Amino acid sequence: TFTITANPVGCEPLNITFSPSEYTDVSGGETVSFEETIEVPEGTPPGTYECDVEFYADDTLIGSQHLAITVPQPKTDNYITGGGYTKNSNVRLAGRLFCNTEDKSSLILRWKARQFVLRDVTSVNCDSGPFTTNCGMGVGTYFGRGIETVNIEWCITDNGTPGRNKDTVEIRIWNDKGTYLDTTDVLRSGDFKAVEVEVDGGSGRGGGILPF
Repeated sequence: TFTITANPVGCEPLNITFSPSEYTDVSGGETVSFEETIEVPEGTPPGTYECDVEFYADDTLIGSQHLAITVPQPKTDNYITGGGYTKNSNVRLAGRLFCNTEDKSSLILRWKARQFVLRDVTSVNCDSGPFTTNCGMGVGTYFGRGIETVNIEWCITDNGTPGRNKDTVEIRIWNDKGTYLDTTDVLRSGDFKAVEVEVDGGSGRGGGILPF
């Protein structure tokens, strides 16, 4: 008979435990199963973590399982809101940008008889402790010499109130035809306000069956 164990390899910072922790007195031809619990510690950066679980009969490796665990960007209701005019590029902008892709963000820009309206946010990243900056990417509608679908990426930072000569704006708008706006500037008037609400956490679970 054999003792069957499961050992995670290279899974840090995730905590992976098994129930039961081992099987003893297992005979050839038997099938045993482990339930995996995958814990994501608080503060784990978002991303995909890949590692392996190795199964042993006594000291002999008899199988393995590859894991790919995706830690999503934490759901947060934080948002940045406001607007104004940029100092050098003379862009007028206003909106409310959430720190998640589920809530409906809005952003409108006007410059040199052109206009942009945000339709969808595809990715977003906000800082914390304290929250001051919202950076993201999305898709919107550009009104210039016609109407076009364009991409946008932005970083807007609340550096205090009032925002004049403090709040910063980085924006690029483009598509395969070219770049329509690319600016890094401060506000000459107006204000952006970073509103901090709350953050939710999470964990994961998994399972595996090992024939023996």
